[in-house]
Amino acid sequence: MSQQQNTKQGVSRILAAEIDASLACWDLPAKEWLRVNCEPSTKADGLATGNLVFNEEGKVLVIQRASSDSMPNRWEIPGGAVDDEDPTVLEGSARELWEEAGLVAKRFNHVVTEGPDQKPGQVYPNSTYTKKWCRFSFDVQVESCENVKLDPKEHQAFCMGDGK
Repeated sequence: MSQQQNTKQGVSRILAAEIDASLACWDLPAKEWLRVNCEPSTKADGLATGNLVFNEEGKVLVIQRASSDSMPNRWEIPGGAVDDEDPTVLEGSARELWEEAGLVAKRFNHVVTEGPDQKPGQVYPNSTYTKKWCRFSFDVQVESCENVKLDPKEHQAFCMGDGK
């Protein structure tokens, strides 16, 4: 199967991901979400997402950026910018999971905060400090964690970590 066919298959499967009712507010296009939800004091230029994927043993997937990429060698969860072409924030999140790890989102379970008593979302500048992004992370169930596929131009390694 060609990469293009594989990508098309993945995109059609992405659109079929189940969404928990608690995530309805993220089932909007990014620009609409920003218009409705962004407070003037935290005005963000765009949205980014992260995907927390756990395997059957409860270990979380982390991926390492390529040494030639921005923020070289950094370990992170799969995710990235929600594009204007993404129908919703959650579909942008699923697309990023597919592009960065080759995994298909089966169900979006809930939003994840940065810690106890924290609101969802983190506002941060881009690397040149010319834009502000608001990032949300989601607990995502995938079809399988067995076949993580990385694009070597973007990521060089992955592991399922247990936090130790």
